[in-house]
Amino acid sequence: GASQQNHKLHLCISRTMKICLFFALAAVAIPFASSQSLAPSAADTTFESFVPTVRDARCSAYPLCAAEDLVDDCCPTIENVFLDCCEMDMPPSSAPVVNTPTEPDIVDVLSSDSRFTTLVDAVLLAGLASPLQGEGPLTVFAPTNDAFAAIDTSGLTTEQLTSVLLYHVVGGEVLLEDGLSITTLNGADVLLSVAFDETKVNEANIGETIPASNGAIYVIDAVLLPPAPDTPTPTPEDPSSCSR
Repeated sequence: GASQQNHKLHLCISRTMKICLFFALAAVAIPFASSQSLAPSAADTTFESFVPTVRDARCSAYPLCAAEDLVDDCCPTIENVFLDCCEMDMPPSSAPVVNTPTEPDIVDVLSSDSRFTTLVDAVLLAGLASPLQGEGPLTVFAPTNDAFAAIDTSGLTTEQLTSVLLYHVVGGEVLLEDGLSITTLNGADVLLSVAFDETKVNEANIGETIPASNGAIYVIDAVLLPPAPDTPTPTPEDPSSCSR
């Protein structure tokens, strides 16, 4: 408990004070210790080899340690005081764990905004949620619920729905520049037009820009419909091949 911890702290301080006294007294005791010398030899110049000299001289001349404080028949060294007393007896400190919140990806942002419930439902139906949560960067032109309400999507197959949705996604960052043609993940291009008072992608107006961890979302007020696939032009029959 707290009282036991206070006792350990008091013991640590007490032993540390004894170590300080040890070095002060050793400075006086060493000259009178005939068996030791303050000057270490050329082969004995490390701190570790010099400390026992001071310790032994102090202990032989001034045996002030209590029995429980004795280490190898002498008072504890500085290393013993702080390692054996202070560090081992005190509770280990731990740095606070900081949980860094993860930034929402494109699907998270759309799902948290009530303006895009129809778009999110369509993305889930088409199985595009996982790709839109990828590393990116991706750019999504996101039609609002009102934009979807203006068209009839009831007759679309899943394949057609997927094609429409991919026409709203660009693999990479998009800078809004006038006249810029961008290839979407559908394979077809969209055209940007930037004027003084409006910015458009095809015929849809671009509103606010919403950042996401893996790209950006441009809010638009109309659904982008990809161009119909080109109908192959029939090859005229060679008249020479006709039978007479």
